[in-house]
Amino acid sequence: MRDYDYPAKNTVRDAWMRFLPEFFQDTQAHGLYLPGHQNLEFPCYEQKRLSKDRLIGIEHDPSRFAAVKRKANGIRLIHGNVRDAVCEIEQQHIPRLRFANLDFEGLYSRLISEILSLFRVFPSTSGGYLCVTSFSSRDEETLLQGMIHTSKFYSGRAERTEFMSDYGRMVNRYVALKHILKDPRASDHSHLTRELGFLWWMTLVMGVMQFPGDTYGIIDEAYLTELDAILERIDERSRARSEGTLDFHLVYDTELATRMCAHTSCLWPSGFQHFIYYTAPGLPMHVWMLKIDFINTKKKPSHQDVLEQVWQFATRTPLIYVDKMGTAHSLV
Repeated sequence: MRDYDYPAKNTVRDAWMRFLPEFFQDTQAHGLYLPGHQNLEFPCYEQKRLSKDRLIGIEHDPSRFAAVKRKANGIRLIHGNVRDAVCEIEQQHIPRLRFANLDFEGLYSRLISEILSLFRVFPSTSGGYLCVTSFSSRDEETLLQGMIHTSKFYSGRAERTEFMSDYGRMVNRYVALKHILKDPRASDHSHLTRELGFLWWMTLVMGVMQFPGDTYGIIDEAYLTELDAILERIDERSRARSEGTLDFHLVYDTELATRMCAHTSCLWPSGFQHFIYYTAPGLPMHVWMLKIDFINTKKKPSHQDVLEQVWQFATRTPLIYVDKMGTAHSLV
């Protein structure tokens, strides 16, 4: 089984623990994570005053489940994926989660599907912390999706005059990273397009989720249907412009900004960090950490405000590259 105790991974794990509160004061605070057969995070959560009965672990691989269970230290362990854990939380009437730390090494579509399902039970009324680790694949569909999602940010913003300079700032980070890694396989856009895809889905879900009281989240189907038609147009136009080439193209749809400006959100992103590191076998991994506030006042931000906040985080938060020795390098 894979070893998760190596310098780069340990540095990122330490960063996640610093991203979380020093202590969880709420006695109903619950968290979800993937303990693996080593369960290296468990002592850290205990130090944050999270007892084992408020920690939920997931293991989907039946061949590893017994080994994971042996090191579970009494936490609630679910055999399945994130969606299975969400169903278990709902069926057992467990309070909505204060944090979730998820690790995906498979298909990008699976990552997005499972994260979106998580928001039925996340965040709690006290807010939440999300950490997502994803294999940074370079497949063409992922790159195309990244370009499409970039066009969605472009279309959704109220002000677009500095968009390309902001985008250029992000590209420059990854150009610098490519030079550090001496990796000729990675294009200047490959890691970035995946990041913008992930951040778009986070932006979307923060706008379409509703939380009636302390109950679990539901999707605002009417609003999502309105957005779907606009997003489908952006998708079709982007694919048409990119047909036969991977050149970078932006498309603009005026209606997206109009709809997002008119819709309010009860979720607000208030903190962000992002990392790149390589696993011990040499696979590139991307890590995103988001702090999400729950807004329960009458005055709420617009969905466009949420998009703008995410965009500001993406463009102005230094990217941290963690080398194989566990040393962090800041790329501004």
